[in-house]
Parts: sequence; C-alpha cells; structure tokens
Amino acid sequence: MSNKAIQNLLLNRTKTKIIETAERLFAEKGINNVSTREIAREAGQKNHSALHYHFGDKENLLDALLDYRLTPLDNKRKYLLDEVLNTSKNPSLRELITVLITPMAENALDPKRKNYILKIMGELLTSADWRKKYAVRSDKAPTTIKITNLIFKILKKDLGEEIAFERLRFMAGAIMVTIAEWSISSTSSEWAEINNKPQGILDNKTEINLSLRSNNDRIKNLADFIIGAITYQSSSKSKKTTKLREA
Repeated sequence: MSNKAIQNLLLNRTKTKIIETAERLFAEKGINNVSTREIAREAGQKNHSALHYHFGDKENLLDALLDYRLTPLDNKRKYLLDEVLNTSKNPSLRELITVLITPMAENALDPKRKNYILKIMGELLTSADWRKKYAVRSDKAPTTIKITNLIFKILKKDLGEEIAFERLRFMAGAIMVTIAEWSISSTSSEWAEINNKPQGILDNKTEINLSLRSNNDRIKNLADFIIGAITYQSSSKSKKTTKLREA
C-alpha cells in the first residue's frame, strides 16, 4: 500500500470516528447540547481543530452524519424498489409501504445495532430550526422521496391532494415512533418488557409477548396498519376506499 493510500485510510478512519462519536453524543444529549470541542475530545482527537479540518463546523458534521447513515438505507430501498419495478410498472401500495419501512425496521430489530440515528431524526423532525435545514431532504434520500411520491399519487386519486398529503405526514410519524420503539426494545431488556408485553395497556392476565413474533411478521403487521390507516375513508369525503386498500 502506498504512503498516499495509507494516509487516505487514516483520514477516513479519523472522519468515521468523529462522525460516530458525534452521532452517539447527539443522540444522548441533543444536537444543540453538544459542542465540537466535546466531540473531538470524545473521539480521541488531541487537537479539537481536527473536527474543523475535516468538516468545518457542526452543521457540516451533521450533514456528513446524515450521508453516512441515510445513504445506505436509501440504497437498500432502491434495491428493493428496483426488484418490485422489474415485475410491475405500477407497484401496489403494499409493495411501496413494505419497501419504505423494511430497511429501517430491520436495523431497528437488530439487537447488535445502536441506531442512534433514529433519535437524531426524531429531533430533526420536531425541531423547527433543524427541520428547515435537514429533515426529509431529497438529496439525502432520493429513493425515499420517489416512493413517497408514488404513494401520494395512489392516495390522491381517492382522497384528494390535501387529505392524501396529511395522511403521508401521519404515516411518517407512525413509522418513526414504532421503529424507534423497536430499536429501544431490541437493545434494552427493560424497554423490551414495557413495549412487548401488555402491562399498563391490557389486563395483566393477558399473556402476550411480542418479542416472540418474527421480525418479518412484525414488519408485515406494521405495513398492514399503515395501509389501513392511510387509505381509510375520510369523514369529509364520500368516496369509498375499498379498492385502494386492496391495492
């Protein structure tokens, strides 16, 4: 390996270490509560200017973090969507929803993954300042945007544009909250006890343990719920959605 190749490898390792450290700290403390100096120190950088050298500032670092985590998810969605489109030019709502949720859901249900990015995305989606800059950016997730547009196209035929768009917002919230709970439960036995059993929701005598269900079944059930919710007939519309739900 040449000296230049070794240098590039070391630089990439340093950048990755800084990104992963920032991800953990952002998730644990909140984006606004973490300084670049703290990130550099926690990443083992003796000189905190290393972060500025590689990324410039915290906003650019966050941008790099989103690339680092969201691009692989979007690539997986592209692979799944291409498989669907190879068999049908007009994918069904179920196929689109399944492609949308599967990559992130599989990560969340994997106990070996920390999935800090889910908590960070939650902050980006609920903070007005950060949302303007980063949330749902098409350049970060072009396939995700493509899928969302295809879903919107199906919904608006029966529900109209305004209701269809609002249903998409509801869908995004339901998916994020559910998958975030899966992620916490997969890595915390305490949270698994709370989220996977009915105590506090149903009669304590009810014997249910969601952790015994397969990941595939849980993803399918989430898809069923999302489809049923976003296609349900609007109380302000008289159009029926039976055909839409069966799509």
